[in-house]
Amino acid sequence: MIRPNLRVKIDQKALREIRDTASEKSVSKVVDYAYDEARRLCPVDTGKLRESIDKRRMSIIAETDYALFVEIGTRFMAAQPFLRPAMIAAGERFTRNG
Repeated sequence: MIRPNLRVKIDQKALREIRDTASEKSVSKVVDYAYDEARRLCPVDTGKLRESIDKRRMSIIAETDYALFVEIGTRFMAAQPFLRPAMIAAGERFTRNG
């Protein structure tokens, strides 16, 4: 059976550019913010999806079989994005706060 886990990765080229202008500690704060925001935005029924959200190095991942379907929707269910908005908010916060 295919397990469609959802993983959002930071573009390595963009990360190198960020590292040129910011400390690793600042980048870590952005990832921490994105993680917190993804957990806040995540729709909750049983709590399994929210509990599956994790940080690994510079990635935020949601490791349930249905995370992708929640994020992008299906023909039977509207999308309830939580990872993409979290990453966008983190990027905007980083850009705004330098």
